[in-house]
Parts: sequence; C-alpha cells; structure tokens
Amino acid sequence: LGGLSMKASEGRSGGEGGSAGDDGEERGFAEHDEADPALANAEIDYANLPYLGGSDKIDVNNANIRVYTKLPGMYPSIAGIIAKNGPYQTVEDIYKLPKLSAEQKEIVKKYEKNLVALEPAPEYQEDIFNNGLYR
Repeated sequence: LGGLSMKASEGRSGGEGGSAGDDGEERGFAEHDEADPALANAEIDYANLPYLGGSDKIDVNNANIRVYTKLPGMYPSIAGIIAKNGPYQTVEDIYKLPKLSAEQKEIVKKYEKNLVALEPAPEYQEDIFNNGLYR
C-alpha cells in the first residue's frame, strides 16, 4: 500500500528498528514509515450519497433506476428513459428527450422539485441499471 511496507528482520538479532517480540526477536520496518499522501485524501463517503435514494431528492445522473419507485408513475418507463439518456447538465434537460411523451413529461414535471442533476460520478454510473441484485 502506498509507501507502507513491512519487512521482518532476518535472524534473531539486528534489524532496521522496530520492536522486540515475545522472544526478544526484533522485527524491523523498512524506512517508509509514513502513509502515502494520496491515501490520506481518499474519499471515504460520497458527499452526494443522500441523492442516491436516502432523501426526498434523486440525482438523475447517479441514482439507480430503482430509486424512482419512490415517485409513483416514474418507474420503470420514465426512470429507464432518464437513466439511459443521461448525463444531464440540468433537470430541465430531461424535457428535451424525444422519447418522453407529453403525458410522461407531465409526470416528470410533477416531481421536478425532487430531482437534481449533480456531476456524474464514474463509480455510480456502472450501477444505474443494476444495483447489484442478481438472480
């Protein structure tokens, strides 16, 4: 991992620093005793996680298609069209989709306040249609 590496010392004595084991044997560590700075900056929690189904707002660019079941009339047809044709700069871009009928656009309009268009995140694009549920 990054700059961390461990190396057990050879033999019963000597080593590159470290701590003594139960039998007095030293176990040394290589000179790299600091973590890689890139690892320290790793994103642990996705800041927009609530928009993937944990709130009343749905991110049209990253949310799984099944999240739309919270909005009656949206799943599966309209949700499928939205998921298939993204990403979107704004929620209003959805109305430009030629595959949406006037009736479907009215349903989207009804829930427009519940939709947001956030920056597409590659790690969530893979699961827009399949959220890991396999038969």
